[in-house]
Amino acid sequence: MNQHPDDASMTTYQFDVDSETWDDWKQTVPRDKSLEQRIIELIEADTEGLVLEKKPAKKEAEQRSENHIKHSPHNDIEADADAVLRSLNLPGSGTKYEARVDTLLAFYNHLRNHKGERVSKSDMKNIVDERDLDVGYASFGSLWNNWVKSNASQGRKENTLAQLPGVEMDSDEYIYTDHE
Repeated sequence: MNQHPDDASMTTYQFDVDSETWDDWKQTVPRDKSLEQRIIELIEADTEGLVLEKKPAKKEAEQRSENHIKHSPHNDIEADADAVLRSLNLPGSGTKYEARVDTLLAFYNHLRNHKGERVSKSDMKNIVDERDLDVGYASFGSLWNNWVKSNASQGRKENTLAQLPGVEMDSDEYIYTDHE
């Protein structure tokens, strides 16, 4: 953690701790470990994904470009899809949850780019494999079972992708018709 902030290999984490808890906690760090070592251990042990990874700051030109993209109609559709996904109470939290949202948004963008075409589960798996997407689970199958297909045990009676704007199901395949 003593690297320069512009170092691409550096990862920054963000978490909230009130001052009193922080002062109490610092006193519990064993003398044979630095506070930095102990924080690293806690981040690595964060199995519930409560510590959020903060992405490095972007260069000014990249930020301007992103701001332009954020306000395009194309991104409004993606923002709608993102909002739908987050409203469905899908399982997970932290970085794993965000990876799952990003993966389903990649599926959605693929569908939109193939308007009117039939897209299958195996096509979605190919997207994950080709782009080396992090699905937030040990396997694509776990993502599919827990986040995509209807799952009565999770209270989800409908397929998640079919709930996104403009997506319809035909048998076990998906078709993007339009966002209206």
